Amino acid sequence: MGNVKKQLKKNIFSLNKNIFLKPATKLNKTGRQAGGLAIIIDKEIKSSVKFHSDRIESVEMGDLTLINVYLPFFNGSIENKMLFDQELRMLYQIINSQRVKNFVIVGEMNTDIFRTNHNSIRLLEFLRNNSLTLADIKQSQDVDYTYRKIVKEKCITSWIDHKECKISELNNMELKKLKILIKI
Repeated sequence: MGNVKKQLKKNIFSLNKNIFLKPATKLNKTGRQAGGLAIIIDKEIKSSVKFHSDRIESVEMGDLTLINVYLPFFNGSIENKMLFDQELRMLYQIINSQRVKNFVIVGEMNTDIFRTNHNSIRLLEFLRNNSLTLADIKQSQDVDYTYRKIVKEKCITSWIDHKECKISELNNMELKKLKILIKI
């Protein structure tokens, strides 16, 4: 992990910033490199970071808890479905703990809710059962997709990075300032 953190610090200007990083465990020998969790916070912001798993971290900043996620992608395998469900259970435990009152969940949900598969169905159930909403869909964003490419003159998009909040917090002005960036 030390080498990855050194590379990240070398490639991202981080003067007066703290970088909290946990690379994801790559489960398959094939496919692209596993990502992980990283969050960069101004040093003057008093914060406490906790890694709940390779895929979920929380950052307490005053009375707000920012929950950063990198959930498993959908490939149809039983293992990935079980892992996705396991991480949603972990999220449930975090947001329903006594310590977490005000929270926002951000990051790579790794499922496009406009496509029907195990992960998208489970994510929508999770949101509904916990009175949450996808704030990035309900609020205007500079970027409304995660991935876009043109194939045979057809634009293919995917939207798997999201921010979730309590439905009651949707119009919170501070929450509206939280944006998903196209690039750093």
